[in-house]
Amino acid sequence: MNISMFTGNVGNVRSLKTVGSDSVLSFSVAVKNGFKKETPPIWKECSIWGRRAEALSRYIEKGTSVTVTANETEEHWMAKDGAERSKLKFSVVEIALHPKGAASSHAQPSAATQSTETTSSSPGDDIEEDVPF
Repeated sequence: MNISMFTGNVGNVRSLKTVGSDSVLSFSVAVKNGFKKETPPIWKECSIWGRRAEALSRYIEKGTSVTVTANETEEHWMAKDGAERSKLKFSVVEIALHPKGAASSHAQPSAATQSTETTSSSPGDDIEEDVPF
């Protein structure tokens, strides 16, 4: 299994579809390729399945800054001209939606990826909650 993690901006978002009994939301993410402005981005084709697809379909739109962790697979097919073609596809495991205008590398994950934690009494519980890191 290949796991990839990347940050970029959402490009094309396809409408929420049903495949069998599962919902799927497909979208592309433009990832910067190098430091020069004239260097074109690398486009990653992503999909989210199930109830998460339904819930996140309201929030994932063109221009949204995201960090994606996904299973990477390669799809192969024969083109009309008989040539064999392939492309990478990414099945989302985790996604963080970044606030608009925030730098992606410094943004906090949205509620979509934050897990709930149980609290227990242990040494250090009296430390302030506002630790800046």
